[in-house]
Amino acid sequence: MQRFRGWCRTAVLVSIPGLALAACGDTSSEVPGDVLATFAGGEVTRAEFDTYVERQASAGRSLTEGEGDWRVAVLEEIAVTEMAAAAVPDTPAVEAAVNQARGVLLDSAIRQRLGWNEVTVTNEEVRRYYDENPEIFLDPEKLRLQHIFLRAERDSMSADERAAVRQRLEGIRQEVVAGADFAAMAKLHSDSADGPAGGWMVLKRGARAVRSFVDAAWALEEGEVTEPIDTPIGFHIARLAARIAPVERPFDDVRQFVTTELIKVTTNRIQADYLAEKESAHGVERYYEALDRRDTDNATPIFRVEGDAFTFGDLVSLIPDSYLPHVFTGYEVYVHRFLDQQILGRILVREAEAEGLADDEEFRVQIEHARREFRASLEIERRLAERSQQASESEILDFYEQNKNRFETLRRRSVSVIRLPLERDRNLWALLKYGEKLVQEIRGGAEFSEVARRESNHLTADEDGRLLDQTDDDLRLQVQSRARGRRVIDELELGEVSAPFVGEVYDPHTLRFEATGVYIVRLDDETLPRQGEMEEVEELVRANYLRRYYSRELSEVKDEMLAEGEFEVIDANLPELGT
Repeated sequence: MQRFRGWCRTAVLVSIPGLALAACGDTSSEVPGDVLATFAGGEVTRAEFDTYVERQASAGRSLTEGEGDWRVAVLEEIAVTEMAAAAVPDTPAVEAAVNQARGVLLDSAIRQRLGWNEVTVTNEEVRRYYDENPEIFLDPEKLRLQHIFLRAERDSMSADERAAVRQRLEGIRQEVVAGADFAAMAKLHSDSADGPAGGWMVLKRGARAVRSFVDAAWALEEGEVTEPIDTPIGFHIARLAARIAPVERPFDDVRQFVTTELIKVTTNRIQADYLAEKESAHGVERYYEALDRRDTDNATPIFRVEGDAFTFGDLVSLIPDSYLPHVFTGYEVYVHRFLDQQILGRILVREAEAEGLADDEEFRVQIEHARREFRASLEIERRLAERSQQASESEILDFYEQNKNRFETLRRRSVSVIRLPLERDRNLWALLKYGEKLVQEIRGGAEFSEVARRESNHLTADEDGRLLDQTDDDLRLQVQSRARGRRVIDELELGEVSAPFVGEVYDPHTLRFEATGVYIVRLDDETLPRQGEMEEVEELVRANYLRRYYSRELSEVKDEMLAEGEFEVIDANLPELGT
């Protein structure tokens, strides 16, 4: 008889030898042939074993890795889940988790019935998509340039003032042509954001840029420097460091990638058509404009489906973390797409219910499985938390002493913020220029709060632009996610107002940082990080201790549960390896 190792280890410590012998005795003749293991209050059958194995296989998980007999490990997991689930009643938290699982399962079921998981495309369609979208599958020719930019807007300077700027740039150009280091001259003179990095930039063939600059750059030979280039916002000189040849990807090399992209595009179109067809019947009301309003709070509805509201708080809690900065900084391309998917999901669940998919017996089995899994997770989490509290003071103190640098208090700052959003009739340079005017107004004595209420589109505008007690992560989400923009805030002294700077977020769909507007920030208060004393951070220390030794603690919790439940494997009934 093969048994769970932890239970037998416990059994031999019992002071009455006879009990230990009885605990490890052979009981295979006392149970039916389809029972593979027993525990207090239950058993694991061959059907349960097979179902578990099938679920793991469909999820792509290997059961044969690691030490020991994987069949026994499977039985242990099933038994632990059953015992842990039995210890937890159906609470509101359990019902909420079950309802969430129910929605996911119904969504999946109707998508499968609609055929969205099996969208196919023909070879001819794939080839046509490749031919019609060369920008996706061709890396175009590029120029690696250095440039120096001197600002001189046509709409704010006289002709004589602009001529003086051009003459200054011509002098810089002469020094470069005579042998001065271009990078050093860019760092010293350029008004461009890339000046401190030597003025380096890459220009792709077909990129959107000022025509005079594009034409001059593409006319260069390697090592050549342009004459001063006149643009609406100032003057440039550029030096060509290298031409990077286009990279063509033959169709046969990217056939699979093209096929995957076309299936994705086709599926998105099918879903968009379905949403357009069904949304009226389900009473869809969108309030996406609330994302641009300064009075939006967590309770503000963003959309409704059949009267059920999806709020700004729901959006913040459900959108992937990588896209949270998009919500707070006004970059709405992905946010709107995400909201449309949320609407679609709610419609799909209602359609699935109307079609009776929730009445399917297999569906009910899956719901009960989800209920058991969640209840079991609550019990295991409770036991793990108990173990962290039971760790000896010396263990916790040793862990703290060994990892002191991890238990600093966080830097916290209170700031005032103005966000000027991008608008169709105002380009980025015009917005920066307007931001400079506002900074001069504030530095000249105007109240920051009044300017914020009048001009800002940030969610804090109605609170005088104030963001109180913010961690670095808070500021990353709500003000500026790009490091070079955060440096502007990091370099502020108390009470200082920043120069206007461009806010940006990363868009994984375009694979680049996208501008979200222009920001002005004042640092109002700052608490610097410091070493946390043990009594201040004890709960954090215990949480980190548990995280560090999670695998060990989890294994011991499961050992304890199996021992308490007198878990036994019926060797004679185990399926053969490989079956």
